[in-house]
Amino acid sequence: MESSVRIRGYEAQDKGAVFSLLSSFYANMDSEASWERLYMDNPSGRAIISVVQEPLKKNIIGHYSVIKMPMTVFGKERMGGKGEGEIVDFSVVKQLLRDRSIPNRSFSAELLSHTVMESLNEGLKLICTNPSNLALKSHLEAGFKAIKQRFDIFIFVLSAKYFAHLLSEKSRLKVLSAAAGFALCAIYKLFHAITILYYRDSSISLEPFESFGDVTDELYEKFSRSYTFIAIERKRAHLNWRFGANEYSKFIIKIGEEAVGYMVLHIFVNPNGFKEANIVDYILLPRSWGKFAAIVVEALRIARKNSCDFIRLNYMYDMKEKFMLSKLIKKLRFIGREDKRNIVVFLSPELKQLEAKILDVDNWYFTDLYFENY
Repeated sequence: MESSVRIRGYEAQDKGAVFSLLSSFYANMDSEASWERLYMDNPSGRAIISVVQEPLKKNIIGHYSVIKMPMTVFGKERMGGKGEGEIVDFSVVKQLLRDRSIPNRSFSAELLSHTVMESLNEGLKLICTNPSNLALKSHLEAGFKAIKQRFDIFIFVLSAKYFAHLLSEKSRLKVLSAAAGFALCAIYKLFHAITILYYRDSSISLEPFESFGDVTDELYEKFSRSYTFIAIERKRAHLNWRFGANEYSKFIIKIGEEAVGYMVLHIFVNPNGFKEANIVDYILLPRSWGKFAAIVVEALRIARKNSCDFIRLNYMYDMKEKFMLSKLIKKLRFIGREDKRNIVVFLSPELKQLEAKILDVDNWYFTDLYFENY
């Protein structure tokens, strides 16, 4: 049976239909301007987008894209990308199946494969993404390979009302949860105050800055020369594009007068109405990792100053574990829970000989820069 759907590359006239499709799935896709910025204004070039179309009605019923991002791959600069937005309007697909207008099979893998081939044609060497459990199957069918890893979400609670919220998720006794939240928060703060006295280092400061530039470029150059790893390349063009909004607070990390790294806090009100500070990106020069706990203490101070209810650090157990950072985070009384996270990669033929090394999570440097919604 000939399928009544067509998989093709994005065309300018698709903009409205693609935005409409994505905005129904993503809260941050709140205007065509936000779509334009994400997909068209990337300094590394326009996103590579594939769509699924009904030829008769001309409706766009599916989407997948690869957002270009420069990467460091074992000391070499490569153009890579992040796959995102595998979306299919299943209500339309179900109707087409009932009408026998399409074969009784999934075309999600074909959609991904189309986007991947277009990406390779444009010179991308490595595509990495974090599909949901539902989307994992189609990624593997399209030739992506899974990276085995562990991913934890660490939070430090700064307000009693957020403690009460956490308790209420486990209990239907809202009044009791609120009272217990205030009591536990007081105990928690006492433990934290004692911990801070131990880890605070007066030589460390986080100095705010407006835009990434020469200082941060030099820091990343030193950082990338120090290790053999795979990571998003942290140069000014990409970082200013990603973190230009007011909700991102950027800091140079200093020990005394020496710049040893940077940190980015995403400060925003989440869908539950709580104000959070998310540590989305950070790099440190090698000799400074032992100061990580003291640096996080400074980030906690900034989160308190901004009246945040909690601070969050999403943590991949990758090359950072050489410095045992997860143990330092736990010693700071962060609450952690393991989170199911799929990480998959697609390699160009040029990198196939490196496949075993690329599939080893210990060779990666992930921060939440990779997992925030692009």
